[in-house]
Amino acid sequence: LNHHNGTAWSFAAGTSGTPSVSGSTKTMTHTSYTGTFSPFAISESNTVLPVTWQSFEAKKLNDKVMLSWSTASEQNTKDFEILHSTDASNWNILGNVLAAGNSSTSRSYSFDHMIPVKHNSYNYYRIKQYDLDGKFSYSKIISVIFNVVGADIMAYPNPATNKLTIYVSNEQEVRLIKLEGTTVWKDKLTAGPHVISIEHLARGMYLLQTGTTYRKILLQ
Repeated sequence: LNHHNGTAWSFAAGTSGTPSVSGSTKTMTHTSYTGTFSPFAISESNTVLPVTWQSFEAKKLNDKVMLSWSTASEQNTKDFEILHSTDASNWNILGNVLAAGNSSTSRSYSFDHMIPVKHNSYNYYRIKQYDLDGKFSYSKIISVIFNVVGADIMAYPNPATNKLTIYVSNEQEVRLIKLEGTTVWKDKLTAGPHVISIEHLARGMYLLQTGTTYRKILLQ
């Protein structure tokens, strides 16, 4: 059992040496502590705890979701990977935010999800924090639901370089077409986001089509 004193983590003297076991539940106790409420955490022996999660929130802001989180302390942290899901089981990477590295004070971070899933669908989010040595930890999972009608088809980023994420509101055929009318890619996509590779395509302006709906996409 480890305790954070406001500056760093240290072994909590007074911890029971061996966890007590009841069924599948294990319990550790800490005695003789006096002071104000402060964080305790369980870790492997001789392991430094890399990050102390403080908060994680998601708010709807017009058509986007604004994610914000904070840490109470960090040791050898590398970055934060922002993950999104529509079922809290299968996760997609939205982006990365650099971490402080080492900090004994509260740090705040934010990330905007520009095109969340709508049509009364839940958007689940969690943060995966990486250390410099490759180890990682997860934040809690939070969710936001949009009860407004979204666009039939959306694509991002735009302009795009190596990959393009396409979101469709329901299952349908989608085409990527040159301005002169040649189809360079097509597929029948299920509702939700899909990532396609565009590295092999010539740079320039294209049309993303589904039914009678078109979106201009610039590949660069």
